[in-house]
Amino acid sequence: MTKPTEGAREWFILARLDMLESMCALQALKFAAEAAMALAQRWDELSATLRLALITSTIVNYSRPFVDRHADRGVRRYKLKRISGAPEFALSLHKHLLQLRHKMAAHSDEDFLDARLHAQATLISRDS
Repeated sequence: MTKPTEGAREWFILARLDMLESMCALQALKFAAEAAMALAQRWDELSATLRLALITSTIVNYSRPFVDRHADRGVRRYKLKRISGAPEFALSLHKHLLQLRHKMAAHSDEDFLDARLHAQATLISRDS
């Protein structure tokens, strides 16, 4: 597909869609950061259920922009290069969160089942 001429109607349509995608990505990343901050600041005050909910929220919201989604313009994904230059960006953490999303939060991968059960048992036993 050729790029439309800057200023043409199609260019504005694509620029608007790109802006909307970026705003949705920013919102998802903001929600992930807020959930992670709540965990970090209030860990001891939270029940195991709320901890697990905030952990899941952090993982799912962070991953949302970087997972393929089907749209009218084909399969879309937020470009990693848009955030990878930020000083606080860590590629290893990014990959880890996506792996957790794929293996534990969005699907029940058998390779991660033992770790998931262990994490839940640990959270439950700490609250007892």
